[in-house]
Amino acid sequence: MGDTVKRGKLTAGETAAFCSQVVLLLRAGISLQEGVSLLREDAEEEGTRGILQTMEDRLAENAPFYKALEAAGVFPGYMVSMAEIGEASGRLEEVMDSLAGYYEREQTLRARIRSAVTYPVLLFAMMSAVVILLAAKVLPMFRQVLEQLGGEMPAAAQAVMRAGMAAGNILAWALPALLLLILLAAVWGRTPGGREFFGRFAARSVFTRKIAAKAAAGRFASAMALMLSSGMDLDTALEMVPAVLENPYLGKKVERCRQLMAQGSSFSEAVSKAEIFPALFAKMLHVGAKTGSTDAVLHRLADLYEEEMDEALERVVSLVEPVLIAVLSVVVGVILISVMLPLVGVMSSIG
Repeated sequence: MGDTVKRGKLTAGETAAFCSQVVLLLRAGISLQEGVSLLREDAEEEGTRGILQTMEDRLAENAPFYKALEAAGVFPGYMVSMAEIGEASGRLEEVMDSLAGYYEREQTLRARIRSAVTYPVLLFAMMSAVVILLAAKVLPMFRQVLEQLGGEMPAAAQAVMRAGMAAGNILAWALPALLLLILLAAVWGRTPGGREFFGRFAARSVFTRKIAAKAAAGRFASAMALMLSSGMDLDTALEMVPAVLENPYLGKKVERCRQLMAQGSSFSEAVSKAEIFPALFAKMLHVGAKTGSTDAVLHRLADLYEEEMDEALERVVSLVEPVLIAVLSVVVGVILISVMLPLVGVMSSIG
């Protein structure tokens, strides 16, 4: 048995790429052991070769493919579980193809959220740096020049200059503190307690409530569609999905959904009462259940949520950008006025 390679879990994008490669191997009729060997020979990084070598060693011992994935230690537990189901049902190619689509969707969603958050933060940081530069360098230098010229600053001009320097000093402390806070929040957000806290905060905040709800519901729909289309029964899928979502807040809603089903509610009624899906989407699921196409309806719902997420993120960015620019422009304007008013006063006294 090969030793598990010591490295972090693969990203959603790396996982999707690997699933796509496995699908190509299976469609070409290449055995998994031979295919993994080919992938190892083509790998450029030493760490990747080590991972694939571990898998190849397990497959050489006639271990199932999901056991090889588990031994590598870098693949998501959800992927390992789904691969086991795919092998047991003889639908490994279909499962891996669906997994590739699922993780591509996850990668796209995470990239869009990062982009929506990163742009306003960078904009704020850049404009704050300008304000700090003006307050730390330009204003003191200008004040010194005025004193050397013997000019007297009016009381109003002095007040404006003090306000400008105070704004710059506040930002000089606030910006590093904000960046440190973001870093600590990112680290804490990787812990179970942090994920639950931010999940609850995002679900209840006025600014992020709708986006968080759409993201969580979309992931639920995508994961459930994948599991049901792979031949898993509904009860088992609902039991597995909380671990896949890694969202304790939504996990409690899923548990509520299971309890309602145990009490006699249908799946469509339970997801509506548990507030996972709105009533309209629950009715779509009800129709899908009658026609035996629940997985297809869930796939469609995942696509709808993805489209709605795009629109919601664009609206947030379009709102945040002008607000940030307006606030920071006011601060910069105050500083510039604090320079111009004394200058006007000196020019008047000279005249």
